[in-house]
Amino acid sequence: MNVKELIDQLEPRIQERVEKAYKRYNQVTREAMRNVTRLRLQKGKRKFIQGNEQLETRVPVQVKLAAPEEIESLVIPADGVIAATLSKWKPELEMLRGSSSEIFCLLMNGTKIDCVDNEVLYRPDIVNLTGSLEDAGKLAEKLLAEIDAFDVVGWLFHEMDGDVLGRYYYSHHGLTSDDGSARIELYSGIIALVSSRLGIEVEDLTVVVLAHELAHAYTHLGFDSNNHRWVDDDFYEAQHELKEGLAQYYGRLALEHLADIIPGAIPAYEKLLEKQPPAYQVHREWLDRDNPEAVRHALVTLRRENFVGIDRFNDYLHRPAK
Repeated sequence: MNVKELIDQLEPRIQERVEKAYKRYNQVTREAMRNVTRLRLQKGKRKFIQGNEQLETRVPVQVKLAAPEEIESLVIPADGVIAATLSKWKPELEMLRGSSSEIFCLLMNGTKIDCVDNEVLYRPDIVNLTGSLEDAGKLAEKLLAEIDAFDVVGWLFHEMDGDVLGRYYYSHHGLTSDDGSARIELYSGIIALVSSRLGIEVEDLTVVVLAHELAHAYTHLGFDSNNHRWVDDDFYEAQHELKEGLAQYYGRLALEHLADIIPGAIPAYEKLLEKQPPAYQVHREWLDRDNPEAVRHALVTLRRENFVGIDRFNDYLHRPAK
């Protein structure tokens, strides 16, 4: 079994749900990203001048059911196929395991009470089925153990180094929009697969992925107050940990701005973070230790002075602003 076959088992409306979430939250997410980065992507006729080049930035978003072939063709290990297939029902199995005795009491009395031997009047038509209910609880326990033996989400992130839910493309890749500008792709099938396995809403995870990819775009292409942005070649050469750390950092700040509008987004972010590889964890100390102004100062300085390493970024982070 490969990843595409696993996605094909999901409900067919997933694509529509991801597209609706994107359309509903795209504008407010972009506004939140502008607020937290204090960088601007310019639209329409207005242009900034950098050197002798007039720059006009567009970052459209495409929602795609199909992920890149290198993701969908990943073959699930033979000893993980059963777990990967069952994992979509993990929340329901946990509910069954945890509430089987309560379900019995509810059926017999019509209310939630303590189920204690010799204190409950058993109805014959139900008491004869108690063995089946007990077996269902045991089956749920066994299936959950099978699921826990293979973490399909963790495996997927490990195989692709985390770059699976969406991607930010820009001119250096040679994979851009028709007019040469950058673009973002959201992979609805993978988003649906991961959300079902983590027990979070598709819409919440869609916003988390959108914020992360927009953070890539803003930290790369966003102009500061002096009309500087990150030069394409330098952004391309920048350390993976630096680019992903910044996207995680500003993605999280943007979601905090949106907490009243999309309250499930931050819990979804935190659940996803538990599964992501080390490059997606480096921002944690920035959140815990450094204030947003210091992080922004380090980013703006790094871009202006054409450095690409995370060590230099951390050096700027702890250097007082001039």
